Amino acid sequence: MFKPKSLGLVMGILWAIFVGWAVFVGLIGKGVVPFQFVSAIYFGWFGLSWAGLVVGMVMGFIDGFVCGIIFAWLYNKFAA
Repeated sequence: MFKPKSLGLVMGILWAIFVGWAVFVGLIGKGVVPFQFVSAIYFGWFGLSWAGLVVGMVMGFIDGFVCGIIFAWLYNKFAA
């Protein structure tokens, strides 16, 4: 049994770190493939900038948190 809030926090933090890493890698010029992957998922954000890094991490946290809660809820529902 998963605790939905705990799994949501873990997934939110991990996804926010990944999104921040993808934007940071693009900002320092080491590659744009991770950034292109993330920008294909999130439409209408600031993009490849420092403001985009912050906005992307916030959006990533919210997305990961919600997905983690939904996954834990579904797992607990069907595993019982």
